[in-house]
Amino acid sequence: MRPAASGEVLLTAPYDAVLAREPWPWAGRAVGAGETVVQLIPRAGAERSLAVLEAEVRTLETEARLAAERVERLEHLLEAEATSRAERDRAAAAASALEARLAAARADLDNARAARTGARPGSALALSAPWAARVAEVRVTPGEAVAAGAPLVRLIKPRPVWLEVALSPEDASQVTDAPAVHLRRPGSAEPVSLGADEVRLVARAPEIDPRTATRTVILELARDADELPIGTSAQAEIVIDRPIEGFVIPDTSLVDDGGQTVVYVQLEGESFIRREVEVLAREGRLVLVDGLDEGERLVSVGGAAIRRTTLLGSGTTADHVH
Repeated sequence: MRPAASGEVLLTAPYDAVLAREPWPWAGRAVGAGETVVQLIPRAGAERSLAVLEAEVRTLETEARLAAERVERLEHLLEAEATSRAERDRAAAAASALEARLAAARADLDNARAARTGARPGSALALSAPWAARVAEVRVTPGEAVAAGAPLVRLIKPRPVWLEVALSPEDASQVTDAPAVHLRRPGSAEPVSLGADEVRLVARAPEIDPRTATRTVILELARDADELPIGTSAQAEIVIDRPIEGFVIPDTSLVDDGGQTVVYVQLEGESFIRREVEVLAREGRLVLVDGLDEGERLVSVGGAAIRRTTLLGSGTTADHVH
């Protein structure tokens, strides 16, 4: 199982920054489209002490105040035609430049204080989710200093999910646009069954894997990552539209008899006969087999117990069959 195409994104730092402590993501957290995942505090001025930055702000505040007072005096002199308009304009431009430098110095001081305390300054950059997603992985810690381009958080779309299946080239070519699929996950007794309305054929690989001689088929499943977690490996049964003749029986009828698949058929009363069968296909909890005749009464539950009774009655050790 893997995310659908364009269903995975890795958020990275656009510049050197410190991670704000709030808000903070965690693996499994659900975030809405446009919701803030992490906040970045710019590291501007990180190489200078707070005392130096504070002194710079105070100096620029004084220079900006004096420049504004000079512009005001030149306005009065211009009204009295005691100075030129060009002189007034040069002073106004200088005062505007000082105000811009002062604003930048204040932002640097604000960011430096935030970087040291973990607080969130007004100039913090919010990295948000491009769509409704789940947090799959967090690669940083609160308050950590990161360089530009550093990976921070990986997000995935929880629905739908893609299933990659390795099939023989012949079977891969027969997969229809909307096949039914049954998934058997390790440790799960019941298969996950999806009907044709929940499955869509995305693509077939254009080449054969030389190591396995298989062709990859990608199917889109209308299920959530909570039910089919990303990275899950499972045995996939794909229903191919190809007629196969045989008898459909429940898989609980099958008994492993020393590596041979058998079933037990009732002759009469408590009399049963062992019958070897060949499994032709599976679909969920049903199997298609060859080796039975019409009208026979099949043991669907308890075949293993009949096998043990038969072995004990013949004097054969039931626990070690070779």
